[in-house]
Amino acid sequence: MFGEVQFDTYPSPPTSRTNTTLIGSIQDRNALSLSNVTASISIMKEGKQIYSFPKEIYRFGDFTVPYVFEDDGFHEVVLAISQGGRDIEVGFRFAVWSEQVAFLLSYGTILAIVIPLAIIGILFWRSWHYDSGEAVKADGEAERLDTTSAPNLPSPPSGEPSRGWLRPSRGDRRRRDLHPPPLSDI
Repeated sequence: MFGEVQFDTYPSPPTSRTNTTLIGSIQDRNALSLSNVTASISIMKEGKQIYSFPKEIYRFGDFTVPYVFEDDGFHEVVLAISQGGRDIEVGFRFAVWSEQVAFLLSYGTILAIVIPLAIIGILFWRSWHYDSGEAVKADGEAERLDTTSAPNLPSPPSGEPSRGWLRPSRGDRRRRDLHPPPLSDI
């Protein structure tokens, strides 16, 4: 008597235009493989049969079948199984990915981690590089920035919070014309 029918693909998910192995297991209620099972395998897409393997007797309830999916999209594998006068039909629906989507699924997580970390690393390196007082000219020659000529800005009165626009930010240290004039000149 039939208990469970399992199905999978290798690789999972399958990729179009590459070798795929269809893997199935037909078991009884005790999770043991059934013996002498007759099965036919049909591959469907959008309700139409695109390929059918001939009926075959499997000595054990486990089988592997090679197949190449020509198109990506949703497919269904239909197993028509019979043993000892009992017949069942089971369908398994799954997605077949294009090569580009499969690449993103395989390496997307790695790329999603590596690219932001690289950007953060570059930003930290640039921040450290400019804080060290060196700037690189367009011709690649290093130049020491003059950090002693910062304008004399008044300090806030005691007890009051500092207003951020009075203090030069990192970007403003290299562009002196962005500083507001000292309060004594107003």
